[in-house]
Amino acid sequence: MTFRIINYSQTFLLRFEDFIDEHERTPEDILEFWKGWIKRTDPEIYDIVCESYARYGMTLYDYPLKRVFPYFVVDLEKMKEGADNMNAILADLETEQDIYAIIYVGAGTGAGHVTEYRDTPAILFGLENIARLGWYHRDRLKALAYHEIGHVVHRSKRNEHGLENDIETLWYRLYEEGVAQRYEQRLKGEGSWHMETHGWVEWMEENHLRIAKIILNRIQNNENITSDLFGSDAGDPNCNFEGKIQVGYYVGCQMIKQWEDEMDDVMLIPGPEVKKKVLKYLRKFVCSKTADPR
Repeated sequence: MTFRIINYSQTFLLRFEDFIDEHERTPEDILEFWKGWIKRTDPEIYDIVCESYARYGMTLYDYPLKRVFPYFVVDLEKMKEGADNMNAILADLETEQDIYAIIYVGAGTGAGHVTEYRDTPAILFGLENIARLGWYHRDRLKALAYHEIGHVVHRSKRNEHGLENDIETLWYRLYEEGVAQRYEQRLKGEGSWHMETHGWVEWMEENHLRIAKIILNRIQNNENITSDLFGSDAGDPNCNFEGKIQVGYYVGCQMIKQWEDEMDDVMLIPGPEVKKKVLKYLRKFVCSKTADPR
């Protein structure tokens, strides 16, 4: 199968260029322009974006106004390049199931955002995030696409088997991002990390134990703070870990790599069992590395 591609990017970017050419625009102006455009173009996507923020008690006038819309103008050329590259990549990719791929300029819900669209699994590829993160080149976008396909396949398989999905806890987030990252690596190559910047992997190797301890302590204390571990905004202290983005993906991926040697299908672990296995893995990892500091 191939993606059902809906590309809203070209229309938006052309109209946005005309909009900013008229005179200087504030982030508030850009927010209102984007809001009007997306509501007219595809109200379902507008609702998906708003609901994503509502889950965390936010609206478009909170994080997006401060950290997303102010960069639309400076990132315009990167968004254009990302749109062309993303469209070319998706047209050539095979998928295991029917998936909508929507290329659009969003409001910061993710470079890849897995959801349901027209009652079908979908991935929203947000060019505003892709541009800001510097992920607009083809190789990086292909890795991102594989990662998001991994999320769709994982969720669909769990649904087919009547297993819980989208459990909003730290331990489940570690599990699902680990599964998606391993899916990316199996399709793209063992060394694939779509979020990698210069020195990221080396830093993760050096700090793996420290971050694993933090995750273990949070889970044991029933703390579900995830934005610093899985966030992708290096400029927002709440959305990165010491300036590094998506550090939880690394820990989760290493965990899943070990489980692959022990299980037939890491995607089909019942929810309560996932938590037990995560705790067991983290405790064993922390103890072994603490006993042997090498």
